[in-house]
Amino acid sequence: MAKARIVTTDGAEVNIDGTPSEIAAVLKELKITTPPTTKSSGSQKKTARPKSVKKTLPGLIDELISQEFFAQPKGIGEVRTELADLGHHYPTTSLSGPLQGLVRKRKLRRFKKDRNYVYAQ
Repeated sequence: MAKARIVTTDGAEVNIDGTPSEIAAVLKELKITTPPTTKSSGSQKKTARPKSVKKTLPGLIDELISQEFFAQPKGIGEVRTELADLGHHYPTTSLSGPLQGLVRKRKLRRFKKDRNYVYAQ
């Protein structure tokens, strides 16, 4: 047994129970050429917004590497100042770990200059 719910343009609602051929005959009499649309109440999906991607500290330092910021040796304070100029404020103590990780990945070199470590490409 098939069921159909038809809402006309003037707001009248018609519910039909019957075989598909009977429903087709009623639709033909009502001169409806397109099949009725069904509305599912409450089960509509919301479109998901793309999540904003938060940049990580190693990713920000990678961007500085790609911009050749480390062409000349830079100290950790200079790295902190450059990131702050770009709007990313980190304490100096938070920079040493990610910088050391990039040294281990051989994206940066680290050596001592005047009793302080500096980083270069």
